[in-house]
Amino acid sequence: MSGKKRGAVIGIGGIGMWHGEMMQATGRIEVTAVCDVNETLRQKAADKFPNATFYPSHKEMLAREKPDITAVVTPHNLHAPIAVEALKAGSNVIVEKPMATRYEDALAMIRAARRAKRSLTVFHNRRLDGWFLAAMSVIKSGILGEIIEMQSSINYKPSPATWRGWKEASGGIL
Repeated sequence: MSGKKRGAVIGIGGIGMWHGEMMQATGRIEVTAVCDVNETLRQKAADKFPNATFYPSHKEMLAREKPDITAVVTPHNLHAPIAVEALKAGSNVIVEKPMATRYEDALAMIRAARRAKRSLTVFHNRRLDGWFLAAMSVIKSGILGEIIEMQSSINYKPSPATWRGWKEASGGIL
């Protein structure tokens, strides 16, 4: 792992696996730890990240692994407490959007990053998607005239079958 940063992903189900893949694709980060409360993901994570240790507890993972960078990819209401703990453990943190479900939690995350002298960022991947970049190019060209408002969306329907369907966990559709 010479010279590479130690990466960790908390919440390896769903797009958490993608976060780990993106870390490793940089060639500068090795995923050395993954975490999920769902133990059934252990083998899937081992297949994707054979050099990473799987943990069902993020607290244990942070204490043992000391990652340089941690992606927090959990239900939205868990972003703040987990990110704060990762920052206190000395890790830089990437948190999935939305940053938090409450304003106070977002402020606590920012304060924790400042105290720890670590980076905290919110992952906004859509701004680099081809369709978005093409739309921005057309808008900036002026061919459409003066734009008053632009809306874009991804068709996604949360349901009670997943945590995204529960306002307490997801923060709600907005």
